Amino acid sequence: MRNYKILVDKINKLSFLDDNLLSIMNNRNINNTNKTKVHDNSVKIINKKLSNFFFPEDDYTDSLYWCYIIHKYDIDEYIMNKSNIYQYEKQGKLDLISKYIYPNKKEIKKEFKMKYSDIESNCVYDKTMNISVFIILMNYMNVNVIYYDDKLYYELIKEDNNDLIIINKNKNGKYGICLNNDKSDIGNIKHTRFVVDNINKPLKAISNYKVNELKEIFFKLKLNIKKDEKKYITKKEMYQLLREILN
Repeated sequence: MRNYKILVDKINKLSFLDDNLLSIMNNRNINNTNKTKVHDNSVKIINKKLSNFFFPEDDYTDSLYWCYIIHKYDIDEYIMNKSNIYQYEKQGKLDLISKYIYPNKKEIKKEFKMKYSDIESNCVYDKTMNISVFIILMNYMNVNVIYYDDKLYYELIKEDNNDLIIINKNKNGKYGICLNNDKSDIGNIKHTRFVVDNINKPLKAISNYKVNELKEIFFKLKLNIKKDEKKYITKKEMYQLLREILN
């Protein structure tokens, strides 16, 4: 419980700043001189970024998977496998299925409502891992997840997990990883987005919402709720528009 409280305190006190990314690399102790070139490349890649997020290059087909690799092994692993991307992705995802998904398939179906076959198909046959599968994997690796894009905010935080990964999806559909969680203003990010409980179905049934609740979602997403200067759109119209945008 103590670790969870520390994590939540950190999430609530973070501040979003676009600075000092190089310190992430420079503060490391490099004991192996053979890795000097790799670290030099790491610094160059980080130096290109002016934000707190790193988005894998286009050559790395499955950007979400590589966010996981960077989180687990650091950016050197990302760089060292640039000439072996396809094989590394395929083998890595097969290993994840074998280690984390298959042994927990019954629990996954019960908690996340996803079949083992669907997860396996996504990892084996699809070019990119979907965010739902990613969240499930992180859960069984004891890693808390915060995910957001320009409209939605989702978090899966459990008290037994003391690790955290923050993922952002940009307008081009590319996933990026927060390189320094301490510099992310989670409170502001959460406040300015539609907070969802189910990443696969952001909207509940229309009967779950009052008109003012739908209006609040419209305000957060900066959507127009008026037909003209005098008339607002109806509850049904608001809900339908949100379905088109979010689902």
